Amino acid sequence: MKILCLLMLMIMFSNPSFSQNIDQDQRLTQNDFLKKSKNQKTAAWIATGVGTTIFAVTVFAAASIPPYPTYGEDEVESTGTVPAVIGLACIAAGGYLFFASARNKRKARAATVFLDIENAPMLQYTSINKQSFPVLGLRISF
Repeated sequence: MKILCLLMLMIMFSNPSFSQNIDQDQRLTQNDFLKKSKNQKTAAWIATGVGTTIFAVTVFAAASIPPYPTYGEDEVESTGTVPAVIGLACIAAGGYLFFASARNKRKARAATVFLDIENAPMLQYTSINKQSFPVLGLRISF
């Protein structure tokens, strides 16, 4: 029983020592959303371009293969189903990234009002202490 109590106390005291501090003050700003939107739009153009190229090359290669076996061949060559599916998946991923980019841009442009408590370093006598003060903010879209 003593060992069980000692083990429970050890677990209770060691649990907080392994936790991480989660900073709630790290909010995304308008510039963060705009940068994220730009990066997503760039990735969307790349994915759509690569997917379109892969799909077009696969379709043109499949169109050049005759549908019947030629003399001396036993099998018809592959029509490239796997590359065509990969190309279509890249196009779909590009479309999703375009929508995500537009959503982040809308978030950046939205007007918001917020009330928050912030800390500022203040000099008191010979030491620097953090002083809390309320902040009222208004973010207006442009």
